[in-house]
Formats: sequence, C-alpha cells, structure tokens
Amino acid sequence: MISGSKLPPPRTANELLGADFGSSKNRGYISSFQSKFEEGTFDGPVLVAQGLLDPLNDAKGRAEMFGKLRAGIKVDPINGGHCPHDELPLDVAKSVLMWLESDVLQRSRPTVQT
Repeated sequence: MISGSKLPPPRTANELLGADFGSSKNRGYISSFQSKFEEGTFDGPVLVAQGLLDPLNDAKGRAEMFGKLRAGIKVDPINGGHCPHDELPLDVAKSVLMWLESDVLQRSRPTVQT
C-alpha cells in the first residue's frame, strides 16, 4: 500500500477467508500449476486470537461469528484489546504454539498402523 492511497473497502470475514490472494492463475503462471488447494480458496486451519476487550467492535460476538464460519477455524479469546499481540505478546505466542501443536502439526503427521 502506498502512502496517501485510499484503503480498499472493508470485507467480511467470510469474504476474506474465501478470497483470492494472488493465485497462480491471476499471476499468469502456467495454467497447469498443480496445487492441493482449489484456486482462490483456503480451507486449512485458521487461528483467530481475538482480543475480547477490543473497543472497536463487538469482540465477543465477532469471536463467536468467526468460530461458526466453517470447520477448521479455532477462536482463542485473549483478555486484551484491539491489538492483543502488542498488549499480551506472551499470551498470543502461547495461543499460536498450542494451535500449531493441536490443529496444524497433528493433521500433518502420518498415521502409523501396526
């Protein structure tokens, strides 16, 4: 974003989670590019570390809404405001580490059959 430029219009969380953030088709790469994800969507695990004391929105309602969008979205309520990663960095780091262990790494480990 260039200084002085206008901000893009706000988008809903649902739009953002299904948005096309520069897929290979839009970048002009080879059209036969193989991806395990459908172009323009992301259905992998998502962590929302929501500051419950955020004065800029209905933080509790927003956290609840995010959790209901689709499977694979984990909401971790943080006892902070609009920028919990700045206010409570250790709490957010702990949230990220626990989410990585429980939701990301567990899914990527191969199962061993005996």
